[in-house]
Amino acid sequence: MATQTKKENEKTLVELLAEVQAELKAPKTQRNTFAKFNYRSCEDVVEAVKPLLNSRGLILNLSDDMINIGDRYYLIAQASVQNKDGEIIISKGWAREALSQAGM
Repeated sequence: MATQTKKENEKTLVELLAEVQAELKAPKTQRNTFAKFNYRSCEDVVEAVKPLLNSRGLILNLSDDMINIGDRYYLIAQASVQNKDGEIIISKGWAREALSQAGM
């Protein structure tokens, strides 16, 4: 009989993340009074997701870096989730400041 590296009842990292996404509730409790809209901050989402990840043995790591390309500055944000077996999923996003600041 061949040895199995995972028990049949263990879920993959993608399956666990799908569960977390389905259960995550992070309401828009912050208010931008200048532009008159509600939003959720990164901290709001992280605090809501921590117990969901912890109960599944997952670790969240967030990082960001600023780089200069030409005359523009860019923020590169990275989020990674890792399970106890070392499997990891990484996502990156880029953002830059607006060309003009409306309302300033």
